[in-house]
Amino acid sequence: MIMPSDFCNSCKNAVKEGNYEAAVAHYRESRSIVNDVAMSSTEVQKKVLLNIVEQLGHLAYALNNWSEAEMFLKETEKIMLDIGVEKNSDAYIEVMLRLAKIDVINNRGKEAMDRFKFCIENLERKISVQDVYSEPDSPAYERITLYGMVLTEYGTYAKGAGLLDESERAFSKALNICRNVLGPTHEQTSVLANDLATVYDEKGRYNKAIRLAEKAIRIATETAPENLATYKYNLGHILMHQGDLVRARNALRESLKLAEEHQDDETQKLAESSIMKLDISQ
Repeated sequence: MIMPSDFCNSCKNAVKEGNYEAAVAHYRESRSIVNDVAMSSTEVQKKVLLNIVEQLGHLAYALNNWSEAEMFLKETEKIMLDIGVEKNSDAYIEVMLRLAKIDVINNRGKEAMDRFKFCIENLERKISVQDVYSEPDSPAYERITLYGMVLTEYGTYAKGAGLLDESERAFSKALNICRNVLGPTHEQTSVLANDLATVYDEKGRYNKAIRLAEKAIRIATETAPENLATYKYNLGHILMHQGDLVRARNALRESLKLAEEHQDDETQKLAESSIMKLDISQ
């Protein structure tokens, strides 16, 4: 008899091979036979179903299939609560984080805010200073990493919603965690430094924004050159807002050159448009 575990193993192999569509298909087949298989108890059946539905939700999320992801993740939440998973557990919080991101995509601001706040408050109750220095793959390390993810997603949402003080706090905390957990020269550290720089730019704190943007560029030069076009573009805009048009033009030209080299069409168009605006204004 074919068991759900057979399909789950097939799914895991498909994930390893990068074939996510096949992985989703395997999990769906697995789910369809759960109710037909004799199991020792309803509790066992629910746990098997939870594993399947949870993976379906995460896979649909990874594929940006937002409506399917929301459906499966909400079912995951229901089953979790059914079998007694605590709301403050890391697994439950991760589901809430993904649902918050889907709320943002669907312009459900209140729901997104409620879920982000839930995630942040519950993680902060559990995290200690020592967790920042925990060993990789330990529960504490996984938790502090999850906290960093929540702060990053919330910082991005808050910035888009015009909540700049909230965004600054979230990105600042996420950056500090990243420096301690992944290191001061890690690619993700540069991403967060750049994100925080854009917040300071919107708040008119240009000197601080420039320092962070330049830090992001220094790190990315060694670890993520594909991000340099974006970071140089952001630096150029900060310098424009500060009124340093000579340095702004240089940064934007460098951004344009890098965007062309890396075939980054979006940043290339943005840089060209900004350079044209500078030319017109002078």
